[in-house]
Amino acid sequence: FFTTANDQVDEGCANADWVSLNLALWRDTKDTKYLDAAERTLYNQIYNNQIPNGGISGSCNLEQGFRASESWFCCSMHVPAALANFVRHTYGRDGNTIYVNQFFPNKVQLSLSDGTKVLIRQTTSYPRKGQVKITVCPQSPTRFTLAVRLPRWLDNNKAVVTLNGTKSRSSTVRKHYLRIDRRWKDGDVVELDFAFAMRAQVSTTGQHPALGKVAINRSRPVKAKLIGVFRGPLLLATFRPDHNNDITWIYRGGYNEVQESGGVYGQWNQSWRDAIRRLDKQYSSTEPVAL
Repeated sequence: FFTTANDQVDEGCANADWVSLNLALWRDTKDTKYLDAAERTLYNQIYNNQIPNGGISGSCNLEQGFRASESWFCCSMHVPAALANFVRHTYGRDGNTIYVNQFFPNKVQLSLSDGTKVLIRQTTSYPRKGQVKITVCPQSPTRFTLAVRLPRWLDNNKAVVTLNGTKSRSSTVRKHYLRIDRRWKDGDVVELDFAFAMRAQVSTTGQHPALGKVAINRSRPVKAKLIGVFRGPLLLATFRPDHNNDITWIYRGGYNEVQESGGVYGQWNQSWRDAIRRLDKQYSSTEPVAL
């Protein structure tokens, strides 16, 4: 469920470039799995890379929440570019189809293939809640398709959809898009209620050894390396099977493995392999960490 090659070490540049790559793949394929990947990386990794001064850390630990120092020469430049790219791909147009790809409060004006301008406004508190209100305002009544992404984490595409206050009868679901093809007029309102539920996912990738066997939703037990607990698109917590989530445990290895221990700061003058940092305090692996 992490998108980086190493499921613990997390780099701002890698995350930013991963978002941009997935957005480019969506442009070529219109496959929503790439939008899902960009969304997940933004909410659960890029925001986690940000440090208190507003910059972006060069590396951080997803499981324990530690961050390394700012990488101003690359990560703090790549991430703003990826954020702008994410915003640009909130909507898309292909012929007379307008795609609604991401959900946050916004307003945009697009042009259909015949030049008709369409103003779209979104009102939502997503990703904290699943309600999304989309107001469609064409400059004159015109027919086109509004295609709204249904995130793949939804259980069987479960979403309550209404058009102007009543259940939409003209909508279809195809390739994880809710498609409404109709003659739109100024002030038409589409409202969606995505069913947010707690769910668990198992990760079997990464460098450290798999420990306990875990079964999720009655599936066949697998040797899991991490278990992620999600609500909607947000990763709330991670756990290691048979590890007791011991925050003082660290790897004994190279730079990346040191970063997995919680991030290393240059002012630590002892063994870099024994250093972890929480907020403004530094600890060695022999000290309990104050949370």
